[in-house]
Amino acid sequence: MGIRSRSLASRRRPFRLLLLSTSFAGAALAPMAASAQDADNAPPLSVTGADAVPEDDRVVEAQNIVVTGSRLENTGFNAPTPVTVLGAEDIARQGATDISQALNLIPAFRALNTPATAALYANNIGTTTADLRALGANRTLVLVDGRRVVGATTTGSSAVPANVVDLNIIPTSLISRTEVVTGGASAAYGSDAVAGVVNILLDTDFEGVRGRVQYGQTDANDNREYVASIAYGAALGERAHVLFGADYSNSEGAGNCYSRDWCLPGRNQVINPSRTNGLPAINLLPQTSIATATNNGIIVSGPLAGREFAPDGQSTYMHDYGTYFGVGLFQSGGGDGINPFFDNYPLFAPVRRIATLAHLDYEFSDALEAFAELSYADVKGSTIGAQTRDIGSITIFNDNPFPLR
Repeated sequence: MGIRSRSLASRRRPFRLLLLSTSFAGAALAPMAASAQDADNAPPLSVTGADAVPEDDRVVEAQNIVVTGSRLENTGFNAPTPVTVLGAEDIARQGATDISQALNLIPAFRALNTPATAALYANNIGTTTADLRALGANRTLVLVDGRRVVGATTTGSSAVPANVVDLNIIPTSLISRTEVVTGGASAAYGSDAVAGVVNILLDTDFEGVRGRVQYGQTDANDNREYVASIAYGAALGERAHVLFGADYSNSEGAGNCYSRDWCLPGRNQVINPSRTNGLPAINLLPQTSIATATNNGIIVSGPLAGREFAPDGQSTYMHDYGTYFGVGLFQSGGGDGINPFFDNYPLFAPVRRIATLAHLDYEFSDALEAFAELSYADVKGSTIGAQTRDIGSITIFNDNPFPLR
């Protein structure tokens, strides 16, 4: 922004008026002013007209002054609605693989769909979504540069499905900042913005090349993660600009709960069925498991009730229900049951992610500009899903290929 010297002259004008009034007063009291000048040996003022000013106070024509804004508005404190701004530096400082890892650190978000939580619920493995105020990802609107994005997964009921944006599809190397409207914005955006809006702004003016290589692992020497990202932007002539970015990450996943020292006791809530042994009705005991859950199956009714199939499939043996059994499903004290939540599910599901995005814009005139975007992403995650449990509904016939011994 340029500021002409006219503004400087207008600022000096009050001082010029003061000098004029002084010169008039000096003309009326000429003898007194002359004696004062003789006494001080000061040179007389050179006055050539009514607007004359001292030679030292003349306004000099100045060049254009360029003012650079150092306090541009980049927070939401002065916005009409509460807005939280997360910049690219914040994302890089946290070493986030994708934008969801940085957003989930904001208290307003619930980290429901992550490789750590999806491993337990086996729902949309590898997907990362934005869930404001725990109202569901289908109630948080995700925008890119103020525009809606095609959903990557389906959630909600079968009668009313809702498309949810997977944040994995946006390369972090291209993100300039993220603005989060933490208050409900359904009046402006619709029912899918009841919880709020997440607006991801791309750095479409970026020129040059930047990249990042990252490696990490847990203290338990698992969940090794390899991350690489690159961004490229360049001007094509005076009116066109191209932007490209790509992210790659590969997380090998972590072990189950028993791979950690704090989980080895396998504590769980166990109900005391007899209540005549001097123990409380409900106890928090170690080495607990589900009494009727086995890896290879158990017969729960009939003359062979309580017999468990051996891993080789050729024999059976009597299942040990543990010390506490009869009320509830958990056992403790040497039982043969398992805890599927601890045994099977990993603490962090393995996820491999590839995300690319290309942006091209062209300015036809000051009032007309066109752009094109192409996005490709591929995310693959794996874990053990929930299996159907048949309790007493399967009949074993004589021609069963597994002999009972």
